[in-house]
Amino acid sequence: MMFAKLNRAAQHQKRVAVLAKQRIRLQQVGVYPAARMAVLESQLLNHIYTLTTHDALAELAGLKLEQLATQDWQSFCLNAENAMLIENSNFDLLALCCTQLLKSLAPLSIESLMALGRENPTALNLLLQHPDNWNVQPDTAAINLLLEQPDNGPAALKYFLLSYIDAPSLVSEALAHSDFELIYPAFVNAYLSQQTGLTEQCFVAFARCDNPAQKAQLLAVGGLTGDMRWQEIADEFCRQHPQYCADVLSHFQHKSALKLVIGLLDFAPCMAGANSAWLNLTTKALKQVPQLAANGSTAQSTSNLNMAKRSSSDDAIYAEQQLRQQPGQWVWQGVSYDKANALPLLRQFAGLYSQRALCHALPKAQGAWAFWCANSSTQLWQKMVWQKMSEGAC
Repeated sequence: MMFAKLNRAAQHQKRVAVLAKQRIRLQQVGVYPAARMAVLESQLLNHIYTLTTHDALAELAGLKLEQLATQDWQSFCLNAENAMLIENSNFDLLALCCTQLLKSLAPLSIESLMALGRENPTALNLLLQHPDNWNVQPDTAAINLLLEQPDNGPAALKYFLLSYIDAPSLVSEALAHSDFELIYPAFVNAYLSQQTGLTEQCFVAFARCDNPAQKAQLLAVGGLTGDMRWQEIADEFCRQHPQYCADVLSHFQHKSALKLVIGLLDFAPCMAGANSAWLNLTTKALKQVPQLAANGSTAQSTSNLNMAKRSSSDDAIYAEQQLRQQPGQWVWQGVSYDKANALPLLRQFAGLYSQRALCHALPKAQGAWAFWCANSSTQLWQKMVWQKMSEGAC
């Protein structure tokens, strides 16, 4: 009997490991069918439930899902007895369990969030995985404190306070700050609020930044605006830093930016990244042709060009022309859409890139959450989209 129980536990543990890896791989891609991930997460939770019932899952040691379902976000995250559990758990798995099971009560006060950020940043990060915990208007005094003392709070707290506050003067001040953890949420805020007065400051803040990884994050926000000036900047940036090409270009969803992607398909260092972005945007696999002497190829790399293949930019040009004939100025996953009909047309997709494609259609606080959160449950994301669509139909 004991060996049978151990064998069953080992089988559940193996399934948790496999499903968790599959989930992470999908999340890293940034876009996937929502239905597929919902099934995967449901299976994962079932195995976690069985293992935690017998305290047989090291990644969530001490956690019982049946007990979690009786608690709320405040009591769980603020309880000092849970601090070690939160800190030592696998964050991805814990976030999935919490966003599915914890009850939502009134949001925490700004003072409580500030204190939690100082005392247990991981618990604050966990709390912010659920959009219901964003239903509080950030306090200007708290933001002023962070602007004066940027080391006084973790990155998640800075993002939470600055990404959706309706205070253009504070957002402007953050854009001019030297701390990137303040600049980035201000960028997101400027995008979500469509404040034209902040547009030029975003370009200035980007030019001031000299860290490629940080510039890539800002370019992603810029790409979603549809402002063609970001396309020229992205072209130069991707040629200089091709490792960010796929991530950056996947945010340039305005159809006019397809020419930017096509141009980088012919630049050897960017070929792979540009092709990944092309597939994210259009889902159309391009014909493979001999690579020949592509732009940007080095003398050493050209020795194997006769055997190498690349995606055909001519095929991409034809596909781009076809897409431009379809109604809608934007494209994601091969679906042409406009801002007004984005929710019903894109609701079947999930993943961080898909959330960012739709964050403009949500209330500002939820939009800021959707832009940032990559660890929440897909079921929660679908519920939010359907709720917003139902409100629009009323």
